[in-house]
Amino acid sequence: MSQIASIASPVLGTSKSSADLALRAAGVVGFAALTALASQWSIPVPGTPVPMTLQTLAVTLCAFTMGPRLGLMSMLLYFAAAAAGAPVLADGAGGWNTAIGATGGYLLGFMLAQPVMAFAARNGKAFGGAKALLAALVMGNATIFAAGVTWLAIHQNLSLADALDQGLWPFLPG
Repeated sequence: MSQIASIASPVLGTSKSSADLALRAAGVVGFAALTALASQWSIPVPGTPVPMTLQTLAVTLCAFTMGPRLGLMSMLLYFAAAAAGAPVLADGAGGWNTAIGATGGYLLGFMLAQPVMAFAARNGKAFGGAKALLAALVMGNATIFAAGVTWLAIHQNLSLADALDQGLWPFLPG
């Protein structure tokens, strides 16, 4: 088992036991699976190619639970599964073209938001627990939407105003 631990440690971090290493690996896989499951709860939003899903809930829980490195690994695994064709995106979609399609920026945002949210939640404790969590939520969602709206504008050849109309404003109430 020590050979496996030495191979996995750059990704999963150093560990004193194989059980801890297995728990970390299970967390990475588990949160990728939870994100895939959350994407299946999908509501089409009129006027936009972006559906409303529960993915950001899974992404947030991942960052708060797994931390920046393992959270990022989990979202990379989720993206890799989507790009490889697994039906893990909204409405059971998958494949490279779908993964980098109109909603590809949000998937990138899921990855970028992991260290942002984890850092804000863990290092903002001087502001108080609830305030740190709120700051982490706001910063993480801002990261996801910034990547998503930017990519949507590029991919769909939209103006910034149109990209905001399709990729941000309808989702703020959620």
